[in-house]
Amino acid sequence: MSGPRVLALIDTWQVSGPGRQLAALAHALQAHGIDLQIGCVYRRGRPEPPFLDYLRRQGLPAHLLAEAGPFDPGLPLRAARLADQVGADILQTHSYKTTVVGWILRTMGRSRRPWLAFFHGATAENRKVQFYNRIDRLLLPRADRLVVMSHRDAAAFGGAGARVRVLHNAILPRPAPAPAVSLAVEDLPHPRMLFLGRLSPEKGLDVLLAALRQVAGRIGACSLMVAGDGPERAALETAAGTLPESVRVRFLGHLPDGMPALAAADLLVLPSRSEGLPNALLEALGIDLPVIATAVGAIPEVLGDTGAFLIVPPDDPAALAAAILDGLRLIEDREARAGRASLRERLSLARRVEAHLALYHELFPRR
Repeated sequence: MSGPRVLALIDTWQVSGPGRQLAALAHALQAHGIDLQIGCVYRRGRPEPPFLDYLRRQGLPAHLLAEAGPFDPGLPLRAARLADQVGADILQTHSYKTTVVGWILRTMGRSRRPWLAFFHGATAENRKVQFYNRIDRLLLPRADRLVVMSHRDAAAFGGAGARVRVLHNAILPRPAPAPAVSLAVEDLPHPRMLFLGRLSPEKGLDVLLAALRQVAGRIGACSLMVAGDGPERAALETAAGTLPESVRVRFLGHLPDGMPALAAADLLVLPSRSEGLPNALLEALGIDLPVIATAVGAIPEVLGDTGAFLIVPPDDPAALAAAILDGLRLIEDREARAGRASLRERLSLARRVEAHLALYHELFPRR
């Protein structure tokens, strides 16, 4: 017997971490009779989002959900029509804009479908993002089920009570090949560190650059690859230019696929001030790449005390510098490698699929 049909709404332009997780889940659920279709919110009059091409290359059913502007009152109605069109039994939402859609449809009585909402973590990048976060905090507890990335997030949504579920992201199999990416990093010395993320304050690249200033001269020549783009790029490039010559920093810009950069690195460093559960960490784990990360979001909860990674306080360049000096031993350390293998099993896509099947059965037990 087939399972319920699910319409997942997501507002993402680039191929984001939540987008990759959603696409992998849609693929894997097909084997269990679950038809998960994806509705991509995009601004009318603009080019189609790259995420849509990502879905099409994987043969996944995807739909464009146009909005006229940042506050389009017609968006919920178009979402309801799309749900009717695909015969959705469950509405699933990702990101603040689709949270608003789910809440409006519930409040206005336009949809009696169960509403499964996801919270992927929050940042405080600017006032606009902070406003969006407040919307999420207010509306997400109204969903029939709310999925969060950590028990810390679950406690923050205590008003939702027993409807909250903690569900960690999965280590994903490699998707359909993306266009080839030439990194041109062969001339960078080892050890080679990688920062992978948006160049904005909450990601903490400025902290990593300060830590590298303390590391300079203590491990000989080293290098940092910076994969990502964002509003802080110019200031960060200026700061990187003041580092000693023994530390070489190369800004690679936004990469549609981060795996080539991960494969070229000896160590991934995630100096974030805030996070959910970063996909860069999971991708590194998938290829047995050691990671240094800050104790924010779901990171300490997921990594625990396995010894597979190094976890440091956020906003602490001295602690991060000490971890970098110690982190290279994780490459060949047998205990660390065993810990990473154990985490790969616990964070498998198969386990995430099982958790989703249980959620869908709770919300739509008739099938």
